[in-house]
Amino acid sequence: MRKYAILNNPINKIEKVMVYTFNDDEVYVFLYNTKYDNPSIGDYLFEEIDDAEQFCNNEFGINEGDWLYIDDPVEGEQHDIINN
Repeated sequence: MRKYAILNNPINKIEKVMVYTFNDDEVYVFLYNTKYDNPSIGDYLFEEIDDAEQFCNNEFGINEGDWLYIDDPVEGEQHDIINN
């Protein structure tokens, strides 16, 4: 599962955040300094989706209704790029 949110007001130069559930115990939060489809500039790794979502809410004010859901990447594609 992948989802992203574009921040209304950048926080510490972060304009977009993506959450990607890679497998049962790896959830990535990718950080972007642009709202465009570029590689991330940093990431965090969590074991649970709830922890990743709580981090996004606490750090960036992202709520459940802010997320845009997208397809998972095809095998071999970068995880942090929306359109490979």
